[in-house]
Amino acid sequence: GFRGINCEINNDDCASNPCANGATCVDGPNAYECVCIQGFGGSRCLDDIDECLSSPCENFGTCVQYIGRFECRCLDGFNGERCESEINECDSNPCLNEGLCSDFSDSYSCECMPGFQGQRCQININECESNPCRNRGTCVDGANGYTCDCPNGYGGPRCDVLINECDSYPCVNGGTCLDLLGTYRCACLPGYTGQNCQDNVNECASAPCYNKGVCVDLDNQFSCRCVAGYTGNMCESEINECTSSPCRNGGSCLNMIGFYDCICRQGYSG
Repeated sequence: GFRGINCEINNDDCASNPCANGATCVDGPNAYECVCIQGFGGSRCLDDIDECLSSPCENFGTCVQYIGRFECRCLDGFNGERCESEINECDSNPCLNEGLCSDFSDSYSCECMPGFQGQRCQININECESNPCRNRGTCVDGANGYTCDCPNGYGGPRCDVLINECDSYPCVNGGTCLDLLGTYRCACLPGYTGQNCQDNVNECASAPCYNKGVCVDLDNQFSCRCVAGYTGNMCESEINECTSSPCRNGGSCLNMIGFYDCICRQGYSG
């Protein structure tokens, strides 16, 4: 380990590279020491240590020994150098249509929103398959529901309600409503017409007043305003102004239209 006249020189015992497998040689007095890298042992680091003996792999991972190292082969659902990390299968958002993901070891489960199904909630349930709409209503499928497009005369969520069109009292002016399938009919009182009896019949349209009488339209009737000299409901009668014997002193009365004329006896006038 030493040389020189006085044995003052320490021989370098590491000069021969006695340490194997990448180990570091440390020279000492009359000796050397090998500092082994991980996976090797022995005085010269010649021994391959079996790291799998200490069961380094967690969560039932399988340990595989190599020269100077080991490798953990993890079960599904785990990763990491020693299989120490559990994989969260929900991190990739596998559940569609707002499904709720629950993580399990090596798997996940999707709790689907109403109206969806499938492993990933990818299937929209067709609520129209059961033909829920009655009376020839058309079913329109939606997310978690359906709507029924009902024909005239029917209503309700499933078109199962017979609509009474008279419930809205469409007939006015005393008209009587008759409910029909999908429609209605109004029986109008005399003097009114139109689909809802909304139009007042113009009784003056036929010019019922005679002798230039003026017709005034009223509800279900008319009134005639007669010119002077005529009377009657329709101004059909001429007034005889001589009926009241307006002429005095034996004068003769001559009836005219709207007035009279007196023919006086000799000696009278006026």
